[in-house]
Amino acid sequence: MQPEVPERDFLRAGYAWMALALIVALPWIGPSWLGQLARWIIVLAALAHIGEAFYGRELARRVGADPKVWFRRSLVLGYLAVRVLQRAQPPSPQAGAPS
Repeated sequence: MQPEVPERDFLRAGYAWMALALIVALPWIGPSWLGQLARWIIVLAALAHIGEAFYGRELARRVGADPKVWFRRSLVLGYLAVRVLQRAQPPSPQAGAPS
């Protein structure tokens, strides 16, 4: 079973990344505080995506999906791909148990 990710919904995030990359690449903005801020945002987001990719790989194993494919999807899409895997995961037996 392969959960589907509606990639078309992630275009806006891609446009935001292109805008950040443009801010970093422009010679008159790159050395400024705005360029430094954009670089920090890109580095922190990359680290977060790496962590989400490893988590997505483990979720894919639990769901029975291909871990390598979902590692790559989570690396690119981040939490949006992980959320699809979380929805595909069967509920735990303790979730419905009375406390």
